[in-house]
Amino acid sequence: MLLSKLEPLSDVAKRKLDRSPLIQQAMADRAARDAELFPQMGLPIRDDIQTARQIMSGPNWIDKLKKAREAGVALPGIAVGAFGMGGEEEQGY
Repeated sequence: MLLSKLEPLSDVAKRKLDRSPLIQQAMADRAARDAELFPQMGLPIRDDIQTARQIMSGPNWIDKLKKAREAGVALPGIAVGAFGMGGEEEQGY
């Protein structure tokens, strides 16, 4: 999961990612895109991915993801997919 990838980063790096308007906007854009296009294409929308994207579309998303995970909120196994990277490392690409 993305959170485990963030753990070794310095506090400064985490704060920069956590406050990045680029990450927040990218997540909001992807959530809106999928919510609009997937139904038109007859594809299911994965609620876990959309939830992660919604969380990450605002400030302090790292702590919010941690709290959501602790509360048992369904999140994608690899939240890296929320970034659009698709977890290539885990899949051996």
